[in-house]
Amino acid sequence: MIKLGGLALINPLIVASGTFGLGDKYPERYRHAGAFICKTITPLPRAGNPPPRIVETPSGSVNYVGLENPGVDGFLNLIRRIRIPTVFIVSVYAESTADLARVLSKMETESRISGYELNLSCPNIRQRRVMPSVDPVFVRRMVKTARGLTRKWICAKLPPYTCIDAAQVCEDAGADAVTVSNTYPSIAFTPKGHRMQGGLAGPAVKPMALYYVYQTSLRVRIPIVASGGVTAGRDVEEFLGAGAKAVQVGSIQYVDPGALRRILQEWRALRMRRP
Repeated sequence: MIKLGGLALINPLIVASGTFGLGDKYPERYRHAGAFICKTITPLPRAGNPPPRIVETPSGSVNYVGLENPGVDGFLNLIRRIRIPTVFIVSVYAESTADLARVLSKMETESRISGYELNLSCPNIRQRRVMPSVDPVFVRRMVKTARGLTRKWICAKLPPYTCIDAAQVCEDAGADAVTVSNTYPSIAFTPKGHRMQGGLAGPAVKPMALYYVYQTSLRVRIPIVASGGVTAGRDVEEFLGAGAKAVQVGSIQYVDPGALRRILQEWRALRMRRP
């Protein structure tokens, strides 16, 4: 059993937000995870950014999806009709504390939601030239607002580069955990030559993610959820060794729908071989 503050998981693998939809499709594929984080939900429906929105690179993918989702009301109507086979966490994005309060007050009516991951670091929002969590005042206000509205588990998803300092702010404001980290700001070109600025995920970011997980673990006492470049069981073991308590599995699922089960089996085999 993995303890993440007040949240208990059967294993340390968490399905990363944005990589497996809202939880309504193929629930059997993520039942092996300790927890599932759905696509980010916003106060109102969002169409997302126009295509192209994902570009493959030699060592990962750059995405510019832009938080496409049905909004909080549409989301709640959807999940009330589906079976959720594991711990269910909702990723939430809001531009202000007032918007955050409106979303969480509605989410609190759904008892199957075990916690929230506050998306404070999405690099794919057009109106934000700088990721919001570089601003510690914004981070503190959002975490404090969430903490004042719910007793459920709260995790803040932080950006690379500034995650160490931001994690301390989150801990002081009452977060139960932090996710280190979101995708890395990047630029890619489509086959037709279209320049796309988005977030890089995949094996290329793993060494940097390991660094930030380790450095953040030296600065905060709350659990760290690692995210960045996990494709195999050994990656999970390395992130746990760097100081994480749980590990998100993300973009590998785009190319390997069975990755979650495979990674879990590989990680368990590694643990069994330990002296």
